[in-house]
Amino acid sequence: MTARKWMIYGCNGYTGRLVVEQARRLGLTPVLAGRRQEAVRSLADEAGLPWRAFPVDDAAAADAALADIDVLLVVAGPFSATSAPLLDTCLRTGTAYLDLNGDVEVIGATFARRDEVAAAGGVAIPAVGFDVVPSDCLAALVCERLPGAERLDIAWGGDFQPSRGTARSMVEAFPRGGLARRDGRLVSIPVAARVREIPFPTGDRHAVTVPWGDLVTSAFSVGVPDVTTYAAMPRSAIGGMRAAGRLRRLFGVRPVARVLDAIVAKTVTGPSAELIGTGRAWFWAQAARGDEYVTGTFGGPEGYLLTARAAVAAVQRVLAGTVRRTGVLTVSEAFGAEFAATIEGCAVRVHAGESALWPTVPEPASPAPA
Repeated sequence: MTARKWMIYGCNGYTGRLVVEQARRLGLTPVLAGRRQEAVRSLADEAGLPWRAFPVDDAAAADAALADIDVLLVVAGPFSATSAPLLDTCLRTGTAYLDLNGDVEVIGATFARRDEVAAAGGVAIPAVGFDVVPSDCLAALVCERLPGAERLDIAWGGDFQPSRGTARSMVEAFPRGGLARRDGRLVSIPVAARVREIPFPTGDRHAVTVPWGDLVTSAFSVGVPDVTTYAAMPRSAIGGMRAAGRLRRLFGVRPVARVLDAIVAKTVTGPSAELIGTGRAWFWAQAARGDEYVTGTFGGPEGYLLTARAAVAAVQRVLAGTVRRTGVLTVSEAFGAEFAATIEGCAVRVHAGESALWPTVPEPASPAPA
């Protein structure tokens, strides 16, 4: 039997290199790929792996590059530019599509193609990294314990320092403002609209509302009508975030966006090797139905290391043919709610009866633009 082949597109970026290292550590031999031939070839020669270079917007070149590839893992951003054309290519070549996207809008665009992908007999699983493997699996576990849950809160914390690509994606998304899911619909909310304390395993921390991929994936994984997502941060940073939020539309003006991108390029380098090796990521989720609550916590390695381990584990499952069905799937739909707990260095705990701490004052909200 011919060995099944997989490809990492965007191998030479910060996260891409970590994914390559994880694959090599497990004795896997992915095809390395990306836009820039020199960068891809240099990394492939260093790793002793095959390589290909092609732009995502050249359909003929992309089709030729993926013709014999069974699974594509897309690491290259911005995903607003790479996701749709590479998914198109995968549907033409019969290649399973996975990505490390965390942009709510782009994840939503992928799920909007659910029927199309299923009709083609394809498989697409977006967000198979830190966004949103731990939170999606944790949400599925707590909701399994509380059928008919009406509300779901999800929060993340831990040691985090963004890579250059992540920082650019954050700047790109900031002008859209905040988001939440209310009555089954995505609605716009102000930046940093809510603040609450989250009882992480390491202690209580202040957390603020942020857009997170679960605002889309939870609609398919658990179907809870009201979902709010949070990130832990110091109160001083929350104040700055709110102040910036009042100027958020300015961030989308092209000259301003160019300046911000240049600042990111010059100042952001990503987490240090020490932080990658010693840092921890924490997630917390709570499902509510009336006055009943089920709470879960997840602990794992630093976010970028977690991303690399989760992504390669997801690829291995697709290559092994264990995906539950075709179509666009969340991680928990594809591999089961227990998937996150099987990743090296990760642990999950689910228990009932914890105090809810739900905010009592609703935030201003308006329907999100289509």
